[in-house]
Amino acid sequence: GVMAADGCLEAGLYQRALAARGHAPVLWQPSEQAAFMGLVYRIKGGERGPALAAAMASLAGALAAQGAGALIAACTEIPLVLAQDDAPLPLFTSTDLLVARTLAFAGIAQGAGDG
Repeated sequence: GVMAADGCLEAGLYQRALAARGHAPVLWQPSEQAAFMGLVYRIKGGERGPALAAAMASLAGALAAQGAGALIAACTEIPLVLAQDDAPLPLFTSTDLLVARTLAFAGIAQGAGDG
């Protein structure tokens, strides 16, 4: 399931990449996407906490219910409130993957103290 902001979805970045690899992207219904955007704006405004985390986990659950096999956290705000332990499916965050790929590209091993 693709957890992404409106602009990212409109650009089709993840949808094209998934389709090119033979996977159908699982996206929210319009009302769920609108709820997600509301959460993103609240996170950008500095809000955190269990209620916000629960709302994000609930939206992740909606993608799982639609048949997603994993979650792509395409927005950097998502891991600020949603941890793997709270997600109903494997959670891949764009931030963590970008760090790992950048370090690998630079030939730098990611150690236990990195993060």
